[in-house]
Amino acid sequence: MFNGANNTHIPHGTFVDVSGTSGLRFNINNVTADPLKGLYDLLHPVQASYKDRSGKLARCLEGTREKVLHEIKTWVDGTLPICWLNGPAGFGKSTIAQTVAEWCADEGRLAASFFFFRGMGNRDKISHLISTLAFQLSTTIENIEPLIKDALTKEPFLSQRGIRLGYQFDKLIMDPMLSHVQSTSTQNDAVQKRMVIVIDALDECEVGDGESMDEFIDAVIDACRSKGGRVPFRLFITSRVEEHLRLRLETIDAKEVSLQLKLQQYNASKDIRMFFQSEFANIYAANRLLMVADGVPEPWPSWDVLDTLVDKAAGSYIYASTFVNFVQEARGMAHRQLIDALKAHGLDPLYMQVFSKASSAEVVSGSMVNLKQVMGILLHLTSPLSIRDLALLIDVPLRDLLRAFFGIQSILIIPESNNSPVHLVHTSLRDFLTTRSRSGGYFNNPPDCHASIAIRCMNIMQRNGGLFWFIDGPVGYAFKYCLDHLQQAVHGWKNYHSESPLFISLSNSLTDFTGSVLDPWVHTAIRSGAPEMLSGLAKSSEDWSQCPKKLRSALNSLNSMIEHIEVRNY
Repeated sequence: MFNGANNTHIPHGTFVDVSGTSGLRFNINNVTADPLKGLYDLLHPVQASYKDRSGKLARCLEGTREKVLHEIKTWVDGTLPICWLNGPAGFGKSTIAQTVAEWCADEGRLAASFFFFRGMGNRDKISHLISTLAFQLSTTIENIEPLIKDALTKEPFLSQRGIRLGYQFDKLIMDPMLSHVQSTSTQNDAVQKRMVIVIDALDECEVGDGESMDEFIDAVIDACRSKGGRVPFRLFITSRVEEHLRLRLETIDAKEVSLQLKLQQYNASKDIRMFFQSEFANIYAANRLLMVADGVPEPWPSWDVLDTLVDKAAGSYIYASTFVNFVQEARGMAHRQLIDALKAHGLDPLYMQVFSKASSAEVVSGSMVNLKQVMGILLHLTSPLSIRDLALLIDVPLRDLLRAFFGIQSILIIPESNNSPVHLVHTSLRDFLTTRSRSGGYFNNPPDCHASIAIRCMNIMQRNGGLFWFIDGPVGYAFKYCLDHLQQAVHGWKNYHSESPLFISLSNSLTDFTGSVLDPWVHTAIRSGAPEMLSGLAKSSEDWSQCPKKLRSALNSLNSMIEHIEVRNY
């Protein structure tokens, strides 16, 4: 039987040798890993380490990111086993992760690294994470390979897809490293320094991996809590602040074993200026003859231009690097390209990705909040509203509004308290969403947005029963700015169809508002010393001429009643 076969591995089977007369029966009931196979063949790792990143490697420029890097290096020798560096898209998380991984490697303390990258082969699949890290451990930590191989010998299917990530983590990472540390406990102190595992861009896993990602995080936290001070490694993780990650990493249990660093809390203006100066100096040096021939002086660009660039970057390294790359492409014409680059839109592809993902999740969850509409309202408010007040104005549950914002929190700054307003991570988001050629299906037409706000202002004032004294919050906002939004809406509505849903809604809201709470609203405006907010409507009457008839009639009626009440009060 099996004449000439070599290194045969056949799991679970019963075979009968019928070549002779003996009728021998062979039962193979135990599955074992082939002892002649190496770990590479058993684990099937992917190329995802800090050394496997394609293109120009982004690392922190010397003299930049000093504060956050100091905190990370201090954490490595501290007591907390996990460090979660989070922040908005484009703030340089991967650059810091690369720098940390290289520093750990130079110090002989890098155990393994995995840099996720969406859409790049197997680097966006979390199913490859544990096996890849385990294989790297076998190459960086002396004498740990037999421990990992022993685990696979006992459970040959351990590295296959379908096995729970938490179980894989325990058997292929935690247990081997713990055994290794215990076996070397009698050696010198240098050996006992904790090795570091770096996982970058955990949020870049493919969409279907969310559940497995949550399982992995839960397993790591549980394992670290159960081991106490005996955790044999330090785990450095970076990601955007996506909701499912936040729910796992901001729990009480997670905070007991982790240091959380929020990148947006570190002022990066000085660092980004140094980055611009260094990159532009290199561009000038590489094209010196042409730049001098064109009369471009050093240092280039001027301090004023640098100030403008730092302001435009607003803490975003992805903006800064995209800008530099665009200028660099022009070579000897870089000084002219720089002027064009000031008009470029480097973050648009990122915005598209974030909104596309959030919109898909919105459909799946059946959310009652229209994210596109909410963003349009947020961008066109005359004065910022807290999250709580915004929910009241829009008339949606606070929880639903928060869930909508959490879906795009990589490009928003969501405050710790619901009594504070949301802010944009980068001002270019406003330009992106209000420019049709850039945002496509996510475009927010300003007149539409102002109409939507005006409708909600009138509705909330009606719900408040016409009581306007001593008010603040969303009702106070509606009382003060409703007419402003109405004017800006009709100013841009020259070509609107009379049967559009928004037109019908605005017309109906105007009619209901005029017939219910207009009188107390105007009285309050006059008595509170703010009659000027009423006078602007009449000045916009020329804009009404091309509005649909029903809307024009409602606006004329509103204006006439305001004038009548004003005359009566004076």
